[in-house]
Amino acid sequence: MTRVAPTVPEPAGLALEGIAFSYGTTNAVLEGISLTVRTGELLSLLGPSGCGKTTLLRIIAGLERPSAGSVQVAGRVLSDVAAGVDVPPQRRGVAMVFQSWALFPHLDVAANVAFGIPKELRG
Repeated sequence: MTRVAPTVPEPAGLALEGIAFSYGTTNAVLEGISLTVRTGELLSLLGPSGCGKTTLLRIIAGLERPSAGSVQVAGRVLSDVAAGVDVPPQRRGVAMVFQSWALFPHLDVAANVAFGIPKELRG
């Protein structure tokens, strides 16, 4: 009799569950956003100006805190409001290219360019 090891599903590349975000108490930008992107899969966020695309990316990168929901990358929980988890941006392993100039003023040019590159890959 041949034993076959059970297959363990690979964690999603990105998993968002119930993400909500508001600017202040009256301006809800995101409500109940859930999506899963498999490793190697591509996703485009399309929509009119002001619909929350950049806010969602900032939440994934850890630059904004959602008011509800969770963010996972490769099975690692980066943010979970209910559980009180909030991994800081520099420890997430997530990079974001800004639409306009947004440099870290405390870093020199090389450090700004290298910020999104994992330390083990830096030369």
